[in-house]
Amino acid sequence: SMAQLFADHKAMAEVLHKDNATMQQLKGAEFDLILRDACYWPAALLQDTLGINSVELWPVVILMPMLWELEFSLPNPVAYLPQVGMDFSPNMTFWQRVRNYLQNLLVKAALLPSIRADQKHVVQSTGQSFRTYATGVSSSAAAIAVGDWSLEIPVPLPPKVHMVGPILLEEAKPLPADLKSFLDKAMSTGLGAVYVSMGTLVMLSADEARSMAAALSALQSFVLWKLDRALLPGNMTWESLQVGSNIKFVDWAPQNDVLAHPAIKLFLTQSGINSLYEAAYNAVPMVSVPIIGDQINNAAKAKYHGIALTVNPDKLTPVNGKPLQQAIERVLHDPIFKENAIKVSKRLRNRPRHPAELAADVVERVLATGGDDYLSTAEHTLSWWQLSLVDVKLFLLTTSCLLLALIVMTVWALVVGLLSAGRHMLTKKCGGLYTNKHKAA
Repeated sequence: SMAQLFADHKAMAEVLHKDNATMQQLKGAEFDLILRDACYWPAALLQDTLGINSVELWPVVILMPMLWELEFSLPNPVAYLPQVGMDFSPNMTFWQRVRNYLQNLLVKAALLPSIRADQKHVVQSTGQSFRTYATGVSSSAAAIAVGDWSLEIPVPLPPKVHMVGPILLEEAKPLPADLKSFLDKAMSTGLGAVYVSMGTLVMLSADEARSMAAALSALQSFVLWKLDRALLPGNMTWESLQVGSNIKFVDWAPQNDVLAHPAIKLFLTQSGINSLYEAAYNAVPMVSVPIIGDQINNAAKAKYHGIALTVNPDKLTPVNGKPLQQAIERVLHDPIFKENAIKVSKRLRNRPRHPAELAADVVERVLATGGDDYLSTAEHTLSWWQLSLVDVKLFLLTTSCLLLALIVMTVWALVVGLLSAGRHMLTKKCGGLYTNKHKAA
């Protein structure tokens, strides 16, 4: 859970900074730079202690707007960018934008105070001062985002942030003999295969496992199911799931190599970030069953790009697994999913240099420039009312109102003056007529 993750972060930061021997060893190593996970705030405190430059690594791209909003004081386009945990496309309805905005406020209200409280605890317990805690602003010279616009929703990036692509992607390697034999057989029969993996963080409930077993057993396709026996609930075993003869269980599989095999027609996944990119890279359509965290947003992005369908976990009933089976069969038999997957794969592969090389370029540039802060915008130095130009707008509004008032007063004075002059002339003329009549009489 997020609460446990935050508790672990605080505990690790406190233990490290109280360990004088380790801290002296780190300081004595005279590192030039620290490459740190942007989601792991104790690394920012370590950077402050060592007094060196850093480059942030953003492994979860959906967190980017939230992170640069909190750390760099840069805009987060809530109007069209789904926030963490929102399964929306950029084309949101009015009520979706309402929910998206409220989610943004909720995340900031819940996350930022929690992080600040944990940092304060570490500051007080270790007796050290940290620039990051004092300013609340990231001191990183640059940030590396391991995503690609072929799948991400386009947003304006600040100069410090470099979208280099998924650095873990690579060409497929030969499969182990047993997996190759199984998938070759699936291809030779013309039935193809479905690869199933719910990642390493998700532990299926007994009902979810039985529902998936029922749905997968009803398929004609071969099924390669990576299901770690150590993560099965209770006393459940592979045998107790009573699956069809079309299913082969494995505790582990080289996922990218499996997805590259031509027999694989579909990937049933929890939509972790690596799974999303490996499937897209190998042009494999997906059915997503997102469980936690960024998986919800990843599944929504895959659906938005037309390469996947999403089945919510609450649809995994132990009765017959029909919703999951229907989603799988639709993706298998509708060619549009494969066509879209091929398009996305071409976009993802269309890069002259590997993402890891681009990431290395960023690090080397920071080392070469000594971390000069020339890429920072002035936004973090301005107040919200200055960023929103509230003072400028009020000045222009006030000036416009004064100018309008002056024009109205001037026109009014002219009108009054003209009316007064006209009345005076009329009175004088009428008085002259009266005098002439009186003389004539």
